[in-house]
Amino acid sequence: MRTERIADLFEQFPDVKAKVDSGYRGLAKPFPDQVSAPPLKLKKNAPAQEWAAYEKERTSSPPSVSAWST
Repeated sequence: MRTERIADLFEQFPDVKAKVDSGYRGLAKPFPDQVSAPPLKLKKNAPAQEWAAYEKERTSSPPSVSAWST
């Protein structure tokens, strides 16, 4: 799989950091210091306070660098 090869690169190069889109969110769990992914989308019935926090986090730093860039 593609993410397995990317994970190998993160292990080989621990100083590399990346912002990824939601398709690569799985890389953020094993490499939290290296990979930044957008937050999970809330359910429609989530409280307004949670939606406000979600929107703030989601829009605070949009992914500008793909997993392929350093």
